[in-house]
Amino acid sequence: MVAMALNQVKDKLSAVIAEIAATGESVEVTSHGKVVAVISRPSTRVVLGLGRGTMDPVSSLDDLAWSEDEIEAMIGQPVFPE
Repeated sequence: MVAMALNQVKDKLSAVIAEIAATGESVEVTSHGKVVAVISRPSTRVVLGLGRGTMDPVSSLDDLAWSEDEIEAMIGQPVFPE
């Protein structure tokens, strides 16, 4: 993974994106020496619960058939509040 300062990424964004697309290598974007973002190629992983977890792609939507209780446990609130 390559690290680049935010101002460098801003000035060369098109070139950075083209390099990521060509090589698949991610870029850590830093600000004042700390990583603030990572730019990478899209993943085949699926993000669930607004970033609360990930899972591998499923072969069928039936694999995603959760009960209301399971969904409530994942998101910490009722699915259909009264």
